[in-house]
Amino acid sequence: MGKFCFFWGENLKHHSLYPYYKLSVQDAGRIYKLTVSEYPTIFRPIADPEKKLVRAGMYGLSGLFFLIIFFLIILGSFVSF
Repeated sequence: MGKFCFFWGENLKHHSLYPYYKLSVQDAGRIYKLTVSEYPTIFRPIADPEKKLVRAGMYGLSGLFFLIIFFLIILGSFVSF
């Protein structure tokens, strides 16, 4: 396993409880004799991944829609029928 781990979750680095999570991870590292960095990246599983996925899809589709409309407006200004 490499140095990096890709995981679908919410990063807890800016969470108010991050210091406590960090201490727990470092204690677990000491117990199981694992090396843990000074500032570990801690993820929490997303509570409702389907909602997040649908929201990301809607943002993507709306962005694509506006990009197409913008392209048609630009194209329409150069082409006259």
